[in-house]
Amino acid sequence: GTHVVQVDYREGEVYRYFVMQKEAGWGQDYDEGRRTDDWQFQWFWPDRSVNMDENTARCQSCHSNQSGSDYLFTANRIPRYDGTPVE
Repeated sequence: GTHVVQVDYREGEVYRYFVMQKEAGWGQDYDEGRRTDDWQFQWFWPDRSVNMDENTARCQSCHSNQSGSDYLFTANRIPRYDGTPVE
């Protein structure tokens, strides 16, 4: 599996985490219109508890137009990533 985590900071503190995770077969439960291959999306609070009030269909909707780059907006930057946090 693959994990992509974006940390959202507000006023110097972690406000929330956005997580994309990919595992074989995970997309099979979605109809074709909502499918982003085998990616799942979730938001977490700073204590790493799941934000159950978040509508992750919005994540799928936005990422669906990135099918040519494995549904990632940053796919072109990943091979060049050197471990430095992205601002």
